[in-house]
Amino acid sequence: MTTAVRTLSRTDPRALLGEAALVETFEVSYPSPVHGNRIWLRKSPMKTEFQEPVEFNYSTTPVYSASTYTDSWGNPVILFSRSVPHETMKIELRSRVKLFRETYAPSDADEMSIIAWQNKKRAPDLEQFENESGKVILDGVTRRIAQSILKNSSGKWGNTVSAMRQWVHTQIRYRSGVTESHTDSSGPLRMREGVCQDLTHVFLSLVRSAGIPARYVGGYQLNGTEMHSWAEVYFSDGTWRTYDPTEDKDDLPKIIVSRGRDYLDSRPVQGSFRSAGGTSEMKSVISVKWMETKK
Repeated sequence: MTTAVRTLSRTDPRALLGEAALVETFEVSYPSPVHGNRIWLRKSPMKTEFQEPVEFNYSTTPVYSASTYTDSWGNPVILFSRSVPHETMKIELRSRVKLFRETYAPSDADEMSIIAWQNKKRAPDLEQFENESGKVILDGVTRRIAQSILKNSSGKWGNTVSAMRQWVHTQIRYRSGVTESHTDSSGPLRMREGVCQDLTHVFLSLVRSAGIPARYVGGYQLNGTEMHSWAEVYFSDGTWRTYDPTEDKDDLPKIIVSRGRDYLDSRPVQGSFRSAGGTSEMKSVISVKWMETKK
C-alpha cells in the first residue's frame, strides 16, 4: 500500500460555502497478467481562487510506486507504475476541499464589446484558448450560430456568453451512449445530443467562434456520482468565470481537478501496459458530499 498526504489550511476572508469530502474508488481489471503498467491520474483537487485542498491521500492495491508532477496546463498528475505482473488494480482517492463562493469585483467586463476585443492584440497564452483544438472544432456552422447569438445579445460580453450557454443547454440534449471519448464537438452539434464532455466542447466551439477565450474544466460536482466537465470563460477584467452548459445553473458547487483547451489536455485517466492481449475494464465509484452544514 502506498499513501501520500498533503495538507493546507489558513484563515480566509472569502465567503466559505463549506468543506466537501470526495471519495473515489478506481478499479481496473485486465484480461491477462500485465507488467510494465503505468497509469496517469488527473484526479487531485487543484488550488484555485475559489477552491482550497485541505487534505488528499491515496492507496493502491497491489502496491504501486507513485510520483507526482504538474503538467504543462498546471494540472496535478499522479503517475502510478508497477513492473510485477498482476491482473487487477485498485486505487482509492480521498480528498477534503474548502469551496468558496465564486464572486468578482464590480467591473465593466460584462458590458465589454466583443468586436472591440477582437481588434485588440492578445497574449499567446490567451490565443491558445481562442483557437480550434483537438476536440473543439471551429467551422462555418459554429461561426453562423455564434454570430446569430452575438447579434441578438447586442455584442456585449456577458450577455453573449450567457446566451451561448443557454443555447447549448436547450439545443443539445443530454444523452449517454451516443458519443465516444474521441468524439469532437462537431458530432454532438450535428446530432444535438451528448454527455457533459460533449456539451462543454460545443459551448467552447461557439464561444471561441466569437473570438472569446474559453477553456475546458474537469472535476466533480457536489452530490455527483461520476466525473463532470464544464467551461471557464475569460473576461476582459482578467477573470475566468464558470459556465456549465449541462446544468440549469452555473453556481452548483464543483471541485476542479484539471483544465486545458479540451478533454485531451485534461483527461482524468491515461494508461499503458504490456500483456498477451485483450481489453481492460475500468469502473469507479464516486461520492462527493458536504462534511458539514452548508453556510
